[in-house]
Amino acid sequence: RYELFKLIRDVSGSVLEFGVMGGQGLMSMAQFSAILEPTNLNREIIGFDTFEGFPSVSKKDGTSTVVKKGMYRVDGSYERLIKAIKLYDANRFIGHVNKVSIVKGDVKNTLPDYLNANPHLVAALVYFDLDLYEPTKFVLKTILERIPQGAIVAFDEVNHRSFPGETLALSEVLGIDKIKLQRIPFCSRISYFIR
Repeated sequence: RYELFKLIRDVSGSVLEFGVMGGQGLMSMAQFSAILEPTNLNREIIGFDTFEGFPSVSKKDGTSTVVKKGMYRVDGSYERLIKAIKLYDANRFIGHVNKVSIVKGDVKNTLPDYLNANPHLVAALVYFDLDLYEPTKFVLKTILERIPQGAIVAFDEVNHRSFPGETLALSEVLGIDKIKLQRIPFCSRISYFIR
């Protein structure tokens, strides 16, 4: 994630993570921002998650044993993440200005409302860790107009046998043959493209 963050240092906009789970990735991005750009007040770090595990699963998500309704629920993760954000704000430069926020709920319901309430939002980095077809496709279609050229769009499960839905969603919305899908040499999971 640090390698991805370095790619957006000169790109205006916020970091959006779809699929937060325990918040390690989200808080990593927040720390990178605090260290590398401590006075960038316009770079928000925003996480979207149900905090209830997968809300539903489509046939396009395959039959893997790790793809079931409710999978990846981590009890207490939302509350721990709220505490982590408070500690983060207490220990950073310009900590009185909010940097990290959480949007709790099914992204198909929360993202349109969030975008309507925040017409200023531009996405410098969009990180997909939803794992599933339907929410990934929905977010891609919904957020695309907020992603400028030069921004990074990253995926945690593209080309992953256990999670075919993420690849199918990317293929249907953008066409895999239309993007230059890259990876970080020392990380087998994360794929990204520069818009």
